[in-house]
Amino acid sequence: MSGLIHQDRSAYDLMLNVVVGPLDLEQFVILSTGRIEVSAGASVDAAIIGASHIFRFRFAGLVFHEVFACSGVKTESRKISYGPFAEAGGEAELTFAGKGRYRFNSRMLSSKDGAGELREMERLAAKKPVPRNLGLDFRFPGGKSAVAPRTIVILGTDEREEVIFAKTAHSYPNENTVVFTETDFLSFGRIREPSMKKEKALCEA
Repeated sequence: MSGLIHQDRSAYDLMLNVVVGPLDLEQFVILSTGRIEVSAGASVDAAIIGASHIFRFRFAGLVFHEVFACSGVKTESRKISYGPFAEAGGEAELTFAGKGRYRFNSRMLSSKDGAGELREMERLAAKKPVPRNLGLDFRFPGGKSAVAPRTIVILGTDEREEVIFAKTAHSYPNENTVVFTETDFLSFGRIREPSMKKEKALCEA
């Protein structure tokens, strides 16, 4: 896909789309990618795109995508949309029938308040990647601010490899804000004493 890789957009335009099934990635400007292999049949692909990020989860025959971006998503697959998220942030929890549970939350901080967390994510992303952990760090050219917009992605598993997690940071220097997201996916076979405030059941893909 050709065209500008970055445009000044507002953090308040960010939306979450969860797409269950195939998704045509040709509609996005892909800037940086990575993958972790969790186990046989379980993997996660990460992509920094011109508008934000995409994760593609594969687990026991289930394939779904997390698209967090200011732009829309075109797909014939089942799509569940949330947002745009307000300054206080947003959250989503989904149950995939017979497969597992997905959780997402986002927070918006001022550049000053989020500086320490952003530096820590930068440090983690710079660490040498291993098969089940990786980091991506992309600085966008241009923009109205003297400071370049930036996206950082951290992807991995917990110590016992029972939970797949992802963390991202998206800086908006033109608005002096940073948006942080956290995602985790747990398989039903490894969940113990689940406690959920909100959930939405999905049919198997």
